[in-house]
Amino acid sequence: MSFEECLYEVNYIIDNMEEEMKTKIPLSIREEIKKQMSKETYMYVIDFEKEGFSDEAIAYLSVLYSEYICSKEEKEKWNKFDKICNDINELPIG
Repeated sequence: MSFEECLYEVNYIIDNMEEEMKTKIPLSIREEIKKQMSKETYMYVIDFEKEGFSDEAIAYLSVLYSEYICSKEEKEKWNKFDKICNDINELPIG
């Protein structure tokens, strides 16, 4: 999947978010997503509920969520989780 295709999915999800969540994402970021996303929508005539969204789109949305949408308490949990993951990745193997 190309980055432009990923952004198409991300834009689709943002467009379908509740307004309260959507407005937490800076307008400049939402405009940049629309500017860079794929304009060829023929490939997106799929049933997202059946096939799901791409891993790339989910990862991109996770970053948007942790940076802009989640509450302060959730952000603290994300930061703790990231620290644990980073600590595990730094462990010497064998």
